[in-house]
Amino acid sequence: MSFAGQISLQPTPPDVTRLNAWLDQTFVESGIQKSLAADLKLCLNEIVANLISYGLKDTAAPMIAIEIWLQPGCAAATVRDNGITSIFGNGRFPRIGT
Repeated sequence: MSFAGQISLQPTPPDVTRLNAWLDQTFVESGIQKSLAADLKLCLNEIVANLISYGLKDTAAPMIAIEIWLQPGCAAATVRDNGITSIFGNGRFPRIGT
């Protein structure tokens, strides 16, 4: 699987818009199937929405980092955040999904 890119976001509507534009461009450049791109985009938007609503609510300087890997028929993503609800409590961006 090839690393396709990464993006760092603040939990704001303009950055969610920027995330979606970045995803669209990355998916076109990678040539992955539209259905796979749509599924990954939906999953990442749900995660970001939940982080904004719950995970980063009381965080002083909230950040979200997303990395994606793509290949024909397969996609993976890592989403990291610095929310205070993190069970890790070490101030690092934990790997929470791939």
